[in-house]
Amino acid sequence: MKWFTGLCAASVGVVLLADIWWLDTDDYRVGANVSLIYIALLTSVFTARYAFWSQWWNSRVGPTYLTLKLLMTLVLWQIVVATWWDTDFPGRQQIRFAIYSLGAVAVLAMINTLVHEQRRGRDEFVKPPDA
Repeated sequence: MKWFTGLCAASVGVVLLADIWWLDTDDYRVGANVSLIYIALLTSVFTARYAFWSQWWNSRVGPTYLTLKLLMTLVLWQIVVATWWDTDFPGRQQIRFAIYSLGAVAVLAMINTLVHEQRRGRDEFVKPPDA
């Protein structure tokens, strides 16, 4: 998988460099919009796979991480709809408010969980062994 990721990243770089030297196109709009669909779709697949095939409830970070991934998936699909359909579709501002506000709360919870786990790990590491 590493080689595939590297190949994809290199391909994007080649396209951008080719545009500088010999391609005469400044319109990356359609390509970016298609890539947006890919990232939304792949994020949805990851989120569903994590939600249904992982034991996220057994981890201290799992529930918070799942919530954050769900909200990020919603953010991406909201952007896809606004990009491909209409930037002012019915209810968009209310949807944006709800998703972004809940996303901020989820990130705050994720930071809190991270700090708690880091402190817990440090405290376990520093404790002297019982004699």
